Amino acid sequence: MKKEKIDEVIGWIDDSFIDEAMPTENVKKKKPNFRHILAFAAGFLIAIGIGAGSVAWQNRPLPDLSGKYEAKYVAKTEDVIRSATTISSFSGYTYSSEFYNRVGDIPDDYASELIASGKLPGQTDETTSEFEFYKIKNISKEYAIAARTAEGKSFSVLTNAVYLPETVGEWKENIAFEKTAKIKSVRYSFIGDDGESRTVEFENVDDSLIYSAIFGGGKAKISHFSGKPSDICITIIMDIPSLATENYAVCISTSGYVYAKMPERVGTYRISKNAVRNLIEYFAENCEGKELIYR
Repeated sequence: MKKEKIDEVIGWIDDSFIDEAMPTENVKKKKPNFRHILAFAAGFLIAIGIGAGSVAWQNRPLPDLSGKYEAKYVAKTEDVIRSATTISSFSGYTYSSEFYNRVGDIPDDYASELIASGKLPGQTDETTSEFEFYKIKNISKEYAIAARTAEGKSFSVLTNAVYLPETVGEWKENIAFEKTAKIKSVRYSFIGDDGESRTVEFENVDDSLIYSAIFGGGKAKISHFSGKPSDICITIIMDIPSLATENYAVCISTSGYVYAKMPERVGTYRISKNAVRNLIEYFAENCEGKELIYR
């Protein structure tokens, strides 16, 4: 049959028959569930609110202690943040292929309390002077040893100039702070309401609280830091008699980082901002403090 005939036949068919023959789809349209939409939106907004609140809580300013303590007038030549004792070089001395620097002398009457019994194998330096080497009690020989000339009586402490621990726990174990260090004071530096830099020095602090704050995260990784921190807010001043070291400084930043010399390098690792705030609040509420005024 020709195409024209087919079109004519189709044209004769009643449209109602065509409609009846067409397949129909019985699809029900789902109405939107506004309760689910509202629940999702509410949960999303709550999550955003909690996140924003957490960030705001972490970034809130540290306490301003302006005018809360009696002033202590000090000379302008005294630094607000004391640096660690300068270490002078020890002439060409090597021990177990590691280089050491001389820290200072141990008084004769104190040496018996610090020097472990038994000599370590020694070498001679480039001046051919002979030395006797000893381990210091409670301190790893990888960190420091004691030395004296064969004919002498006084000891000198030699610290490893390339020592850099990998974790906080290793550092704590090697230098044995809790057994040897004596905390002298703690300083809190801040910007007062008047925009001026201020420093409050605290005394009679709880040493165990300090150790817990800076050594609590024993597994924290220590990294090499060569710059100078610009946001230091807490400076802990301590003496370490076993290393013949005075005014050793451990610094904590407002962002929650700890900086310390170990001994020729600077190591840094992070503690929480909340730990920094808790320390400051403890000092302010429980320790004797004086605001330093420089003349």
